[in-house]
Amino acid sequence: IAVYINAWQSDDFTVLSKKETSEPLSFYDTKSKLQYQVTNDFKNLYICLKATDQQSQMKIIRAGMSIGIDTLGKKSPQVEILFPFPTVHQKENLSNPSNDNKRDWQHKSDTGSQRKHFMSQYSEIHLSGFKSPINGLLPLHNMYGISVNITWDSLNIMYYKAIIPFKTFFKDSLVASDSSRIFDFSVTVNGIEMQSGLHGGNGGEG
Repeated sequence: IAVYINAWQSDDFTVLSKKETSEPLSFYDTKSKLQYQVTNDFKNLYICLKATDQQSQMKIIRAGMSIGIDTLGKKSPQVEILFPFPTVHQKENLSNPSNDNKRDWQHKSDTGSQRKHFMSQYSEIHLSGFKSPINGLLPLHNMYGISVNITWDSLNIMYYKAIIPFKTFFKDSLVASDSSRIFDFSVTVNGIEMQSGLHGGNGGEG
């Protein structure tokens, strides 16, 4: 488990906008082949993941991905966001992928239709460990301010962005004393887990 000082988010981070995320993202996980950045301000935790590898993208879409947050330093997340989460049909395709399916996913002319097909199935996120009643299945657009989105840019690079208000799982707003607190942050993709300990708090160090 590596320990990083995460950055303070001063610019607008709108998960549903088409604005590109500032590059490069600070960290890279070799097992999942994901670049990632975790930032925060006083009110929100911001997560950005970048997948350039086509097979990594396929695993995320078909097998699902979960984001875990451990606020207690127990090396086990109390708070989890599952998005996307696989349907039974998608699990079967992942377990028994045909060569045709693999070629279809990787073939550039079919990429757009594949993405539209998969993403049209996702209108909800699954939450656990949040403050009551913020748990279970929630719409992607919900009243609690939790936003998650997956997009692709013109180079077929996948971006996963999430905005998670601290008030939904921790406290209404961070204060100066929170700058020394460490949150463990983990991402699990189809059995591949990346994990790091992140200092959360305020000020320039975030």
